[in-house]
Amino acid sequence: MVLLPPGSDVYYVDSEAARVMASGQNPYDHTFATIPPALATPGAAHVFAYLPFTAIPPALATPGATHIFAYLPFTVIYLVPFYLMGDIRFGLVVADMLIGYCIYSIGGGRRSAVASILFLFAPFSILLSTVYVSNLLIGVLFVSLFFVLEKRSRSRAGAVALGIALATSLLIWLVFPFVAYRYVRTGRWVLALLAASIAGIIVLPFVVATGPSNFVYEALTFQFTRPTLPLVSYIEPLGYNVNLALSAITLSLSHFALPGVLRVALVLLALPLCMKRATDHAGMMLQASLFASAAIFVLPNNLFWAYAELPVVTFLLFIASKGNLVKKSSA
Repeated sequence: MVLLPPGSDVYYVDSEAARVMASGQNPYDHTFATIPPALATPGAAHVFAYLPFTAIPPALATPGATHIFAYLPFTVIYLVPFYLMGDIRFGLVVADMLIGYCIYSIGGGRRSAVASILFLFAPFSILLSTVYVSNLLIGVLFVSLFFVLEKRSRSRAGAVALGIALATSLLIWLVFPFVAYRYVRTGRWVLALLAASIAGIIVLPFVVATGPSNFVYEALTFQFTRPTLPLVSYIEPLGYNVNLALSAITLSLSHFALPGVLRVALVLLALPLCMKRATDHAGMMLQASLFASAAIFVLPNNLFWAYAELPVVTFLLFIASKGNLVKKSSA
């Protein structure tokens, strides 16, 4: 944070949204004006057009993006105290540390310690909390807390943590079907309603204040209507970008990007295949990780590698938890 300036427009959007929220205003009705021009509208893009990567690059700047806060409300609610402290990235560093603790505490053995260290000291973990800011990290924190609390049989507290996570990032909803399935299997379906209700309580005031159609566009539809970047491109000042999203692959090979409805349908078809194996706590984490890993390549037009934090952390939680189970069974 001290040595490197923010390298993503997300930092500036988050900081401005936190300032707006702290002043009692609605970030979903705000026009974001503090994003550096080089980050808001990358003007110099060069596409590698070697066969078969022959996609024609679309406009890189999404029209109207300065009027959009494309994240769920608890993202900015969480960041407000850290903005008041001087930098929203303090909040992301705190999230990193707490996720590392969750990975360790879910198992508590040597394997858990190694998994925690791998997360905390991986270059992508450090960069995504300090330079290329990732809002998903906040949702990953609360879903990690859910897995730990559920493992310790603190189900109600876990459901509350899950509800907060659901009100933080759309990608966290990729985990929810596996949790709901386990809740129903164990006769605790009320906890699924509790988690959904907590998310609704957080989100609903912003829906009312913004207007349902405007809120849905900003927080959901916008993400599915962004122009598809080529498979490989160079965007100043961010550098080289590799987009392995399914839409980018089909666009490069056939000049046809898959519609959002079709992408959602593909993910929904794969869901039952993964969910039927989520029969216990460890299985829930493993299958959620595998499903999220596939979904981040299929659902978005552009694969931002920060999305991988969700399946990676969930898999590390599985490894840490499984290591503890092996230790107990050996004893």
